[in-house]
Amino acid sequence: MVAELQAVSGDRGPDRVMTGTDPPQVNPRRITMALDMAGAEGPEVDIACGAAEPAVDNWEAGIEVPTARQLELLAEYTGMQVEFFHLPDPPEIDWIAICQRSGKGKGCTLIQDGVVVDSPELARKRRREARLAAKAEETAKVPELLVPMPEGFRPRGSGGG
Repeated sequence: MVAELQAVSGDRGPDRVMTGTDPPQVNPRRITMALDMAGAEGPEVDIACGAAEPAVDNWEAGIEVPTARQLELLAEYTGMQVEFFHLPDPPEIDWIAICQRSGKGKGCTLIQDGVVVDSPELARKRRREARLAAKAEETAKVPELLVPMPEGFRPRGSGGG
């Protein structure tokens, strides 16, 4: 069996052949994602994972791999499940919508490349600006109601004499 696996794996030797009992690979990008989502950084992460600085940095860079126990501690520290770290990279996304169903910020905030491109607050601002622009436009269309009169002009019936 090992000889067959060696043939398939490119004859790298029995120590390099993966079998069905091998643990799944840890995805370094998932470590970075979990730390970013948890807002965790610095030497306190290494301490929480039972590792010496800069172990977690090396995990993120793919230089080293955490032990099963360190991965469990990382999962607990970041609030993720251990399985999260074995998943492939997520697909790249251009934008994300975060929606709130009630309250002052009710509505959806659109984020593109890490920048808020639209939000309920921006939508309110655009509507207010549109109302002000429409009002200014209507004001500009109103004909001048006060017409200057020639000097000495008196309208009929004004009783001036």
